[in-house]
Amino acid sequence: MKSSGSVKILSVGNSFSVDATAYLCDILKAVGYSDVTLGNLYIGGCSLETHAKNLSAPGTKPYVFYYCRGGEWENSGEVNIRDVVNIHDWDVVTLQQASHFSGMPETFDPWLGILKGYIKDRLPSARIAWHMTWAYQRDFTGSTFAGYGFDQDEMYRRIIGAVRGRIMTAEDIDFIIPAGTAIQNMRSGSFGDILTRDGFHLSVPLGRFAAGLVWARAVSGNRINELPPFPLPGALSPEEGEELLECIENAFASPFEVS
Repeated sequence: MKSSGSVKILSVGNSFSVDATAYLCDILKAVGYSDVTLGNLYIGGCSLETHAKNLSAPGTKPYVFYYCRGGEWENSGEVNIRDVVNIHDWDVVTLQQASHFSGMPETFDPWLGILKGYIKDRLPSARIAWHMTWAYQRDFTGSTFAGYGFDQDEMYRRIIGAVRGRIMTAEDIDFIIPAGTAIQNMRSGSFGDILTRDGFHLSVPLGRFAAGLVWARAVSGNRINELPPFPLPGALSPEEGEELLECIENAFASPFEVS
């Protein structure tokens, strides 16, 4: 995988985008980007509806803005979504639904359209990506899992159904980041269903590292042929590394099914 030049990525997200981008700056630099800037507009459990409504409240600062340039994430304080969208000529802006609504397409509209419209108006050259999030761990007992009958397979099925029905048919979504399918692929293999640290947030470091690789693959458009030189605690064996890359590549080849 070879990349070059600079890339600036803004996530309009929540804790799941924090998980997915935790190692992304280092990964993108390891695979060849010379200059990486990442931003994450964070509200815990934030939905598309809340993000969209925040556009109508320019005098408020409801977000924590996490900013990464040079490899280290920093808390840049409380901000408004409009200010952050305008501080850079972002190359990529990612959107996602709150995890508990991720398989409920009726919660996407009209909020997704409002967000896309604002981004395209302010950043006409930016690519908009959809972050497909992951289903919860099978033994998770949190109340947010109840809407899926505490069934991981049902939650995953409904997530991909929502992406197919609302995202694949939407205008101005340039690409999908299939993190949810990559994680499900890993669960079906030798890694097992231990990729979260609390039942729904990704494990540290493996789950977060895997999601970061998916994002790097999606943003660059290039196949990842080998693991980047990354200081992953408890280093993967060659066999595990090969399986991880296979799980990720299969997620791009077949984003709506477990491979």
